[in-house]
Amino acid sequence: RVEGTSCGETFWTSDTSVTSKVASGVGSQSLGIALSTDAFVATLASASVYDLPLMFHADPQHTPPVGGQVELVTLHLGLHDVTFSARVGHTICRLTEWRSDTSVQCNPASGMRFALDVTLTMAGNAGWNPGGLEIAVTEAFSYDELDLTAGVATFEASTPATGGFTGTLTGANFGYDDYTVSMRVEGTSC
Repeated sequence: RVEGTSCGETFWTSDTSVTSKVASGVGSQSLGIALSTDAFVATLASASVYDLPLMFHADPQHTPPVGGQVELVTLHLGLHDVTFSARVGHTICRLTEWRSDTSVQCNPASGMRFALDVTLTMAGNAGWNPGGLEIAVTEAFSYDELDLTAGVATFEASTPATGGFTGTLTGANFGYDDYTVSMRVEGTSC
């Protein structure tokens, strides 16, 4: 048994060795192991059983400020869905969904930053990983930059030299929320 879960198959190999097929699992914690025969039980308080989960990168590495979907490319997440949450920067993704041993989908919340860390947190389990497990990749994700290439600046038809007019600038990737913005015309703040 590994932390109370029976192994699939166990074979006697020699006087000093037994081979077992361990059930699927995830975690970096050391786990307790018990070996039993008809008459005896032997235990090992802690042993490393599973490979440490890894996260390599986000794909794509950038999305528009609103409505993006990102695949977190991973390894050793296990063969079964466990409870995950993902963060881009300090903000939890709108959706985090386990796809496979090598992939988790994250739909980031709207945002306007670049070079953000991506963190994947696996929920704890009272039996083998009570504190949960967290893996991260630094500076793995950015939101698309402001784009004025297709932008249009619209000002009142008659603009006095003394200022005080209204101007509107259009473009792309301005975001979903009302962020603190400022506009300049030829280096002069509006």
